[in-house]
Amino acid sequence: MNKEHIISELIRTANENAGKPLGIDRFREETGIRKEDWYGIYWAKWSDAQIEADLRPNQFGEQAIDLDEALLKISNLTRQIGKIPTEAEFMLTKRADSDFPSTVTIRKRLGIKDEMVQKILNFCTNDENWEDVTKICKIYLGLADFLVIIFIQVAYWN
Repeated sequence: MNKEHIISELIRTANENAGKPLGIDRFREETGIRKEDWYGIYWAKWSDAQIEADLRPNQFGEQAIDLDEALLKISNLTRQIGKIPTEAEFMLTKRADSDFPSTVTIRKRLGIKDEMVQKILNFCTNDENWEDVTKICKIYLGLADFLVIIFIQVAYWN
């Protein structure tokens, strides 16, 4: 992995993201370039790489995507495919739509799958336009509860 390639990918991905450079995790997800490929080899900090690529470094704590916006996009995907999306479905959607949150962002902002589904349910509950997504979430969460009960019963009897 050479420095010029990393810089060209920094510029390319920033251009695809309305001129804003990606964070380390999303950059790795988009390009396959890992921190180990540049850290301590070309740069000491991610912001040094961004500066060398003539980009404005991200500010710590900057929110890349609003939580409601992320929930809206995930709810729309849930409606489109008729079920709770898998990680692979999130990744495919992200490849087709650069504004869709990355799997890293989803995990960090919405938690594990059950927590994410509960947040989608809370987001959609008070709007009758989301009745289909609300039903999908309730079915998923009900099935998850059922499986926990079965697991506890099996563990108890064994």
